[in-house]
Amino acid sequence: MLLDFMVLGILAGWLRGGRIRNVADLELRWIPAILAAFLLQFAFGAAAGRGLSGVAAYAPYIYLLSFVLLLGAFWMNREKPELLVMGAGVFSNFLVIAANGGKMPVLTEAVLRLGGARAVSRMEAGAELFHQLTGASTRLAFLGDWMTLPPPYPRPVIFSLGDVLIGVGIFLLMQRAMVPRRRTEPA
Repeated sequence: MLLDFMVLGILAGWLRGGRIRNVADLELRWIPAILAAFLLQFAFGAAAGRGLSGVAAYAPYIYLLSFVLLLGAFWMNREKPELLVMGAGVFSNFLVIAANGGKMPVLTEAVLRLGGARAVSRMEAGAELFHQLTGASTRLAFLGDWMTLPPPYPRPVIFSLGDVLIGVGIFLLMQRAMVPRRRTEPA
């Protein structure tokens, strides 16, 4: 879904006369922290997928650490309002994940709406590293993954309010990067 927001942002930037090459001029601080956050999530997911023992015990901590890295990066770039919007989304996701033992709660009906009976079974068995089903003891469930873009949407997905904020921030950031600001001359 976040990729979709990026593509829409690029399209909107182009329609507004922007250029994709301008994205390279976007100055961001703490890029290594952003990359490290995604690398941690990817590496742990891949390790678990290969059946490496012991990974699951550390996954909640690594998942939360990845969010702390992202929050730090967004804070270091707070002069860009688009990154504050993204940071609000990351913080929203961080809150719900931290409140639920390091896993994002996912509404069962949303998973089933997208044909994910197997995913529901995996979450019921506790086999998912970063997700769990929403239940009676779930905290801040309204911040969890409960919204869906079902078929015929080409990339069906379940998402949270935080994901929407992150996506809006990405869309707006593409605008900032692609479309140069017009300088006003003194009268």
